[in-house]
Amino acid sequence: MLRAAAKNHRHVLVVTEPKQYAEVLAAMRKGLDAEGWRRLREAGARAAFHTTADYDAVVAAWLDRLAAGGEGGSERGEETVRPLRYGENPHQRGELRPWKQRARREADLVGATEIPGAERALSYNNYADAHAALELCKELARELCGPSPGGGHACVFVKHTNACGAAVAADPQEAYRRAYLGDPSAAMGGILCGTFPVKADFAASVMETYARWGQDAGAGGFFVEVWIAPAFSEDAVRVIREKKAWGRRVRLLAVGDMTRTPDSCEWELRSITGGMLAQSRDLIGLGEETWKAVTRREPNERERADLRLAWLVCKHAKSNAITLCRDGMLIGSGAGQTSRVMSCRVATWAAKHNGHAERLAGAAAASDAFFPFRDGPDLLMEAGVTAIIQPGGSKNDEDVIRACDERNAAMILTGTRHFKH
Repeated sequence: MLRAAAKNHRHVLVVTEPKQYAEVLAAMRKGLDAEGWRRLREAGARAAFHTTADYDAVVAAWLDRLAAGGEGGSERGEETVRPLRYGENPHQRGELRPWKQRARREADLVGATEIPGAERALSYNNYADAHAALELCKELARELCGPSPGGGHACVFVKHTNACGAAVAADPQEAYRRAYLGDPSAAMGGILCGTFPVKADFAASVMETYARWGQDAGAGGFFVEVWIAPAFSEDAVRVIREKKAWGRRVRLLAVGDMTRTPDSCEWELRSITGGMLAQSRDLIGLGEETWKAVTRREPNERERADLRLAWLVCKHAKSNAITLCRDGMLIGSGAGQTSRVMSCRVATWAAKHNGHAERLAGAAAASDAFFPFRDGPDLLMEAGVTAIIQPGGSKNDEDVIRACDERNAAMILTGTRHFKH
């Protein structure tokens, strides 16, 4: 039925997942023109075909195992194991173990095309950091970057699985510039990921990053370990490989369309001594339908745009996490701290240290979990923050809200926590 409806998408809107309900209801209430409905029907058809393709792949894999004398069962298993140079440290062994017969529904590293020419293979740490960068970039692509030619573009820099730069802008080069200037020192030697195909002119700008922006910003140098994009043109690859020495070392990964619907059936696994932890993926994005402004003043449109970016970046940062955004760019991050107030201190210090002291005035802040006391918001507002987004749920929520009202700051409660350990 889904496949038949998708094939007839010129006349039928097919909806395959509950997460699509809000968009469809909004379209029905608002009313779209003919072009808007066409785009929505095509998006629905794409999602339906991905769903049926995944189902077909699972059935085919099951039949293959029966033909080979097996008993069917789960499609999960091990494909060709890829040895890595070493694990997290040189004294540890490392391997990449892909799922067997996995239908590739979304952009991922296992199914990515590695562009030839790099002098070194991907390492264990490269994969871990690149995965963090790609997952954040995919979320930004789905939630903040429109599908039309004039839609937004996002760039992120990741170091040790945390974003040290992130930005959204109408122009790809501006998105890149803002992401890099978020923390130019941390960006050196990190992972670069963008939501758009890389062409020669953009590649040339990246290769000249230090001369164009880094030197004036006080960075010691610039190179990236891994560069991820939907695709790289042949001219772009030539520019990258020939323009700088580090261009011969960087690993280029073409992952395809980053806006594809994530696989909600895939689980996250983490080994512990003697066993393994498993959980479903955290696929809740912005979820603005659950947002609630709880202060006397609601955030204005500029603040709300920065709150969206801060909230998504914070979701992908290690807990306890605080992220600060202004004018479509990440200006400070306090990730992986053992207390939330310390995360606030680190985020505001990082913003000042990286030359964003003036941008702190009017900045937006996100917290991955509730504030247990008002000390964290007080510290953020003293630094200049005027809008805060957080899940809420603390017994001291009223005190935290009162602190914001005292400074005429806006606060949104999302009702959703995004711990990341």
